[in-house]
Amino acid sequence: MITPEEREELRKASEASAQKARALLDEDLRLVMDQVQRINDLKPKTTDEETYEKLIAVVRDATAKNESLATLKQNVQQLGSSAVALLTEMAGIARKL
Repeated sequence: MITPEEREELRKASEASAQKARALLDEDLRLVMDQVQRINDLKPKTTDEETYEKLIAVVRDATAKNESLATLKQNVQQLGSSAVALLTEMAGIARKL
């Protein structure tokens, strides 16, 4: 059986991991937004076209409206985990440009 101390350690580790994931997504969002004029260059070779088009629309709209990173992040997350994964892949491409 898990002790209260072990439970608290697990909770803290989980929160630290979640915080790191949020920070990484924030950085990926910044990278993609910074490259919005070259957005087609960021498209992975293998991707779900429908998700890609939805994601691109959200990024372009956020850029045009000068939305906050938090708003864009929320909109991307609402598209689902495949959109978040696609954005991460696009950010990887952006890092190489």
